[in-house]
Amino acid sequence: MLGKTVLAEFALEKRDLLNNLAYLRDIGVYSARSAGATVFEPLAYQDERGNSHVLVPLHESHIAIHADYEKGILGLEVFTCRTIRATDILDTFKR
Repeated sequence: MLGKTVLAEFALEKRDLLNNLAYLRDIGVYSARSAGATVFEPLAYQDERGNSHVLVPLHESHIAIHADYEKGILGLEVFTCRTIRATDILDTFKR
């Protein structure tokens, strides 16, 4: 098996967090490091509708965060390989 993938979707009442690129980037990096992952330089941008997209590349694979401001939904994809568990990243992210 190459690795593990976790997909999650969260409905957030605090929509201001959904278009806060610095917050989304920082929580992705924090979650990865808390699980013991090696983090490379994250990429973050907002599209013309105000939706946020963050990619946190890891030595062990990646985290992708997609936030839909209008719907109040945050999508999270975590793919890991080696000794890092995707569920550990998800658990930290949920806090």
